[in-house]
Amino acid sequence: MRQYLSILFFLLLTLSGYAQSAKQADELFNAREYAEARAIYDALLRKQPTNPLYIYRSARCAQELGDLAAAARREPSTHSATSSSVRSIISNGVCPRQ
Repeated sequence: MRQYLSILFFLLLTLSGYAQSAKQADELFNAREYAEARAIYDALLRKQPTNPLYIYRSARCAQELGDLAAAARREPSTHSATSSSVRSIISNGVCPRQ
């Protein structure tokens, strides 16, 4: 039983840090601190490579920083599973929280 509680505690701690990272990235993005936000979004994308919000925001940060090649690599067509979600984000400018 103690082992299960340890595992549960570890998972909750990990998820808490993950949520803080996403919130921090969103705050940096909204403050137009694109270099810092991009680094966090890229780290989040390594954990969730098909998250449409992270794909869009990472590409948008790259674009704002003048790194058009990196922005193009995040183009929706390269992520077929999420291309419609990313197109929706681009057209509406918002993404529902997952």
